[in-house]
Amino acid sequence: MFVPALLAVAFLVFFAAGGPVKFSFLNWIFSSPYVYAPIMFLQYPPLLVPILLWVWIGERRVMRDGEARSARSFSFSNSASGLIARVSYLFMGEHGEYYGGDCL
Repeated sequence: MFVPALLAVAFLVFFAAGGPVKFSFLNWIFSSPYVYAPIMFLQYPPLLVPILLWVWIGERRVMRDGEARSARSFSFSNSASGLIARVSYLFMGEHGEYYGGDCL
């Protein structure tokens, strides 16, 4: 892991200092007439981070209790597109009460 990181830093420092040619990839992108395509593409990945964080926190909230790991039932249901599945679950607490929910 050290060698690829060292090569990446050396590459960035070399070209930031001017390198053998005066070429800026960002200048080339932002001065072209097609500037809107990279901007439209690069604005959506940061939106994926809060969505994944929300799903992960929901999962951790359920799994923090020991009883939640011994589920009584669970089921999967796919959406019409088949890309997103909804998971429904049910488990019993230590005093016999039922808990459950669903998530993506």
